[in-house]
Amino acid sequence: MLRMQFAVMMAAVLLSPVLRSQCGSPGSLGIPEITAQGDTLGSAAHFTLSQALPGAPWVWLVDTVPGPTFTPYGTFCTSAAPLFLFDAVSGSAPPVGPGGTVTMTVPIPVGYDFLTGIPFSMQAVVVDGAGVSNIAISNGLTYRLRVPQLYFFTSGTASPFGSTPGTVGNYDALHDLPGYASGLGGVAVDFIRVPALQRLLVLLQSGNIQCFDEDSGALLATLTPALGAPNPVQLELTADGSTLLVLYGGFSPS
Repeated sequence: MLRMQFAVMMAAVLLSPVLRSQCGSPGSLGIPEITAQGDTLGSAAHFTLSQALPGAPWVWLVDTVPGPTFTPYGTFCTSAAPLFLFDAVSGSAPPVGPGGTVTMTVPIPVGYDFLTGIPFSMQAVVVDGAGVSNIAISNGLTYRLRVPQLYFFTSGTASPFGSTPGTVGNYDALHDLPGYASGLGGVAVDFIRVPALQRLLVLLQSGNIQCFDEDSGALLATLTPALGAPNPVQLELTADGSTLLVLYGGFSPS
């Protein structure tokens, strides 16, 4: 089998990074960038600020009210009165590291389930003399806490007498509750989850790939393989989660 990158259209629809907000204001190293990894109850979250002035104090804003809020200092992706999640100005968090990066790791208690699903708007502000009014403002980020989930699919059946489509579904592992079960457009042969985008991809026997929202089970897109190519036989995701790979049968190894 030959490992092949899927069509550019599919990569753009399914696996391109989430577009960053236009909020922010540059400092010495450009516009600071914030990212978050880990959002499941019972695990840990890693909040990272990068492209910031080394040694500088900073604060990480959090709000349930999204922006934009336009100010003389720049555009904020929160309301005008956010809370501080981390505060290096007061000394309760470390300053930016020598490489222009700082990461804060915090546990996510299971008891925080009452906060799941709420979109938190986040942004960082760095003290930086090269910025407008001596501050640099990061990009904006939307963050949600999630309940631990199990995801599954049933393949369905195909026979000369007819076929039964498969399903894709989830299960709430925290509260021990079944979730949705969404019908597929045919018999399924493979299934993969894309955590970074919260998407479920199902490869059908027909060669089509269906993309579902993992939270609601809603069908977002049905994509077809290139004309003239044999049907795909397997889905894979690169280790960094940035690229979908599709394995086709019928090619000589190369």
